[in-house]
Amino acid sequence: GMKLNAISYNAVISACAQEQVWMMSLDLMSEMEQSGNTPDIFTYSGVIAACDKGGEWHRALQFLGKIKDLDLKANTLVYSSAVSACARRGVWDQAFALLDEMDRTGVAANAITCNPILYALGLAGDMRQP
Repeated sequence: GMKLNAISYNAVISACAQEQVWMMSLDLMSEMEQSGNTPDIFTYSGVIAACDKGGEWHRALQFLGKIKDLDLKANTLVYSSAVSACARRGVWDQAFALLDEMDRTGVAANAITCNPILYALGLAGDMRQP
């Protein structure tokens, strides 16, 4: 069979996020590690994005923790996916804690970071309307 490199794995993992098949992204990351390829920030970014789309906020935060454990630099995209995963599920304390952490660590928030929170708050507001 064809031997995949890290770039190939990352591309497929990223596609998993787009197709909302988060479990497949985790399987691919495992396969990637078993094949001797080391997951990098792009791998974790793709997996966290897939977890976000799948509503798996716990897993998104676990992978964010792993990024820190590995001394990889979490960027705006990584944090945005983690914030979005929390906001989608209404886990506000975590979402705002992540924004605070971004601020403390000098990672810039942008519209992609804030839009999921604003959208979810809007939905929460709509649900409170009589």
